[in-house]
Amino acid sequence: MKHIFKEGKSLKGPTFLLLHGTGGSENDLLPLAEIMDPDANILSVRGSVSENGMARFFKRLAEGGF
Repeated sequence: MKHIFKEGKSLKGPTFLLLHGTGGSENDLLPLAEIMDPDANILSVRGSVSENGMARFFKRLAEGGF
């Protein structure tokens, strides 16, 4: 699983888990997390399911169904 971990001020502090939308990557939400709390740890992961070449977290079984 591709991911990014950025250590914040303290490993005992809060950690944001970032999950992108369809077609995104583990880099998309990093700026937002840093704005929300520059001292927090950040764990951002890439969805491992590919849909038409776009990364996502859940396999679509039918239109509107996951």
